Amino acid sequence: MASDEESIKGLPEHVKKYPRVSHVLDYVIATHPRVIEWALRFYEDGGHPLRYMDDKASAGTQFHEMMEAHVKDGPLTPPEEWKGEYDSTVKELGTLGNPGTFVPEIKLWSDKWHVRGTCDLMACNAEGRLGIVDYKTGRHRRTHPIQLLFYREMAIEQGHPVEWQEAWHPMKTKVSRIEVPYEPGIVEAVMKLYSYLEE
Repeated sequence: MASDEESIKGLPEHVKKYPRVSHVLDYVIATHPRVIEWALRFYEDGGHPLRYMDDKASAGTQFHEMMEAHVKDGPLTPPEEWKGEYDSTVKELGTLGNPGTFVPEIKLWSDKWHVRGTCDLMACNAEGRLGIVDYKTGRHRRTHPIQLLFYREMAIEQGHPVEWQEAWHPMKTKVSRIEVPYEPGIVEAVMKLYSYLEE
């Protein structure tokens, strides 16, 4: 959850002007909330209940930075208020496979859709399949599954053969993992509406 200035560091010049995926989704839902309901029907109908958590947005940055440091530098002593979430997330990371395959804070973009974003973690699971993990520490937002689908498409466009994507909601004693099934056409539909609304 880097600042906008940090999020564009190291990106090609033409990508720096692309809006973040989160901006696109916030704009679309603010101007046309029914499209998100339509796009997420598969999510709810597929038995993936929407979960709500206390809003911890400001503290969420601390958690993201802590997990990035853990993946890059190894175990650390978390602040007391995040100890349970840290321990449960580290335990869950252990179920994925070889920690050497974990890469945190991947900057992604799409020249096709003209958007950019940063996924929290790219990793291979125990079966060797590459995927994306996005930590969600605040209140669940209905745009989260679509954000993961954008990350998948951007990663594939950049040559990363992503096969799965999950939203991880860390809690004191466990991590609620929600696999977001791939649904072709959602990213395109959202971007068409965004382009229409921007005209």
